[in-house]
Order: sequence, then structure tokens, then C-alpha cells
Amino acid sequence: MLSFSTGMDCVALRQHLDFLIMNGLIEERTSRKKKICAISAKGIAVLNALNSKEYFKKIREPLADVDETVQVSRVSKEKRE
Repeated sequence: MLSFSTGMDCVALRQHLDFLIMNGLIEERTSRKKKICAISAKGIAVLNALNSKEYFKKIREPLADVDETVQVSRVSKEKRE
């Protein structure tokens, strides 16, 4: 079912899931004769770290522009004084 939902090959999906399970990022559970994958606390921590990294990548350039503007403004002010 997961393979169909994601459009991934069953073998490739199993390899990815095994990797995530082996590294403690997800847990495989059995519920009502179905296997369920659930994200672990470690997996949530990794996702949060990756999201933070992406966030800082997105804002790095605008922050650099602001910093450059502040520096130019500071130099201009110093020249006037």
C-alpha cells in the first residue's frame, strides 16, 4: 500500500525503510495484522534539524543583503562625519 501511494518500487521502498529502521529514525509496528511505520523521536529530531537548515539557507541571502546595506550605510555615514 505504501509503495502504491508513493509510486516507489517495492524493493527500493523496503531498502529505504530498512535503512530508516536500522538508524532508529522510524519504527515498524504491527497493528491489526498490518505493519505500520511510525516516526521515532530521533526521526522527528532529524526532520527538525533538516527543516532548520533549509530555513537558514532560504534566509541567508536576504540577511546578507541586509548586512551589506547596513555596512554601506555605515560607510556613508562615516564619510559624512
